[in-house]
Amino acid sequence: MYENKKVNLNTAAWIADLSVRDFMSELESRGVALNLTPEMITYSLDALAKAFNNEKLQIVLKSEE
Repeated sequence: MYENKKVNLNTAAWIADLSVRDFMSELESRGVALNLTPEMITYSLDALAKAFNNEKLQIVLKSEE
């Protein structure tokens, strides 16, 4: 369902009875790409900033070459 974009990451993890982190690890081990929307990424970064008392965060993106 996740791979076909019928459910989002959080819902798929809940259905699988896994934490989101464990579900993401499982997807990686199976070679399944993450279906993250810009809104989901923004939400996650905002939550991360709040967790660090809204301190300025530096995000470093790594590309696989």
